[in-house]
Amino acid sequence: MSLSIEIVASRVVDQLLRMYGLDGLAKIFKPEATIDERLAKLAKIQEDLGDAMKAVDELQKSTLTAKREADTLEGEVTRLRQDRVVAEELVRVPEEAFARLLARAMAKGRGKGLIEGVVVGLLTGGISSWVVWYLTSRP
Repeated sequence: MSLSIEIVASRVVDQLLRMYGLDGLAKIFKPEATIDERLAKLAKIQEDLGDAMKAVDELQKSTLTAKREADTLEGEVTRLRQDRVVAEELVRVPEEAFARLLARAMAKGRGKGLIEGVVVGLLTGGISSWVVWYLTSRP
């Protein structure tokens, strides 16, 4: 990137005038901008501000989305922590008590299964006997 001689010279003169406290003289040497140049600068500034506003809106939307996702994840983490506490409490149940509970459930299941087996066996035996009698008693 190269600067033209006029730009470099004007910057050097501005710095020298500022060093000796003659800032007012720098304004005399600078040509005053025309109305068209000022309007062009204002249009450029307005365009830049519009772009900046769009960027701010996009950042705001992405921030809100990220916040919603973070809240959802925080809820999930809380739920998982609660589940972990419940699981740890279940693990703390003594093995003997758990074995007794399992044995009771199995004993109840055995009795119920025995009764169901007898009833189903009698029904199927009766039905099969009736079918055999019906088929053999017909001429």
